[in-house]
Amino acid sequence: MHSLRQHSRVALVVALAAFVLLLAVPVSASAASQRLGTGNASFTLNPLFATLVGLGYPFYPVAPGTMKFSIATTPKVAMPVTGGVWNKAFARGQFVMKGGLDYIHYTTGPLTLHQLADTAWHANVNQTAGWTASTNGSRIVILDEDLTNAHTTYPTIGGHKYVRVSNIALSYDAMFLTAFFNTFGLNLGVTVPFGTGTVQARLK
Repeated sequence: MHSLRQHSRVALVVALAAFVLLLAVPVSASAASQRLGTGNASFTLNPLFATLVGLGYPFYPVAPGTMKFSIATTPKVAMPVTGGVWNKAFARGQFVMKGGLDYIHYTTGPLTLHQLADTAWHANVNQTAGWTASTNGSRIVILDEDLTNAHTTYPTIGGHKYVRVSNIALSYDAMFLTAFFNTFGLNLGVTVPFGTGTVQARLK
């Protein structure tokens, strides 16, 4: 009888320990990463934009993205953030955006429009993967980031906590440059700057 009671107690302790571990897993996982709500992303374009326009290769925002022009500075592009995930412990995550950019060029004989559209951006901040987009239907890496002078803050806006990563230096990735060349036949070079960006979204 004593042996039976002892085995029962051991089994109970094991069961309780397993139950505690089961409860602890989702708690620790949620503490490590948080889902992102809505937000916004903004980009100040490098002067290369004017060079592309001059060569006949302009690009325009894809709705709901917008582009604003100013005499004092280069154009600014804005896109809404619709979600994503953020790991505060490692200051990294993904911001999912809506909209994009549409690069165009006309050739003559006969007049033909060539397009390279980058939509549904995924800003993979502080990760090995670059920033990706659906480029003419295929998801590729379009931008590489440099976080040397970037800043990560957690402002409170309207009573909600946000994550903001600002002053992100962005340059075109080799995969995008290849897609650009295949579409337009123009070689932009190896190291080609895009501009600087800021991404922000509400922490859920």
